[in-house]
Amino acid sequence: MNDTTTTPTPALAEGEARPRRRWMTVGVVAAGLSLAGGGVAMAAGLNSGGGAQPGGETVISEEVAGEQDIAAASTLEDDRSAAADAFWAAGYSTTDLARLGDLWQLEDTFEVKARAGQLILDGKQAELGAPTPEVEDPATTAAAAFWDAGYTYEDAEELAALWSSEDTYEAKVAAGEKLLAGETLPVPPSGQPGVAE
Repeated sequence: MNDTTTTPTPALAEGEARPRRRWMTVGVVAAGLSLAGGGVAMAAGLNSGGGAQPGGETVISEEVAGEQDIAAASTLEDDRSAAADAFWAAGYSTTDLARLGDLWQLEDTFEVKARAGQLILDGKQAELGAPTPEVEDPATTAAAAFWDAGYTYEDAEELAALWSSEDTYEAKVAAGEKLLAGETLPVPPSGQPGVAE
């Protein structure tokens, strides 16, 4: 044991100076704490984002690397979504989607749209061939005309009952066909025109 910890310090008389040993001990302890704190700060700095090593290499923590991977994946996904949007904006249809999927032997329709859209964005649309117009299903067109005229599901039920049909979809299609032909239905619309329910 050293004498600073085992020897009791005598009380000082008025005007007497403290022994130098105590100040020296306090200084050594403070310096040690400063060094320890600096080491902790350096370790924390290395773990929070990386830093240069003596060999000039940059060390990146796993957390930061993971965040960078997520940001890169998000950017890639945004790019793929923009490419898929370009596919539709260029006038291509679901028929083209199926055709290109067969050609490229891809089952994932999003992958087909993203690849085709990227070709469009890269100025290589000619490689895709001309867009095929979307084929409208007459039944879907008639049902849309029914909704657009302001008819509701309840109106379809009422028309189905009048026409002795058990299927409200068939009633909507039949009603829509009549509307497209310029005929008036026996039931007035109970909704707002252009608002589908």
